[in-house]
Amino acid sequence: MSDARCCSVGSIGTASRRGRVRINLPEAACTGAAIHVNGKTYVLPWAPFSADITDALVEGANTVRVEVIGGRKNMLGPLHTPRQTWTGPDQFSPNAKDWIFEYQLYDHGLMSPVVVETVR
Repeated sequence: MSDARCCSVGSIGTASRRGRVRINLPEAACTGAAIHVNGKTYVLPWAPFSADITDALVEGANTVRVEVIGGRKNMLGPLHTPRQTWTGPDQFSPNAKDWIFEYQLYDHGLMSPVVVETVR
């Protein structure tokens, strides 16, 4: 997807692992996310953005990547009305009752560090 941004979480070793390994994206501001572990992909289409990656881990070092998929709200709008449950023609009109001249943009990305935990 053209909106996706990836970051490398790094390596996860298996020597001290006892239990299931879970990756959490606690404050991900995105439309969806994906976690790539050693070539296996876990698609996370909605919150909570969390996946049990135990089955993809191999003995020794493991490569993990997190992909954050942003929405098109900041590009296509509406840009001048507060977030609402749905979008219609009125949200694009400067005559709308809740029109604001300043852009109403939304954060996208990882707002806090990725958490890797072992669940027993």
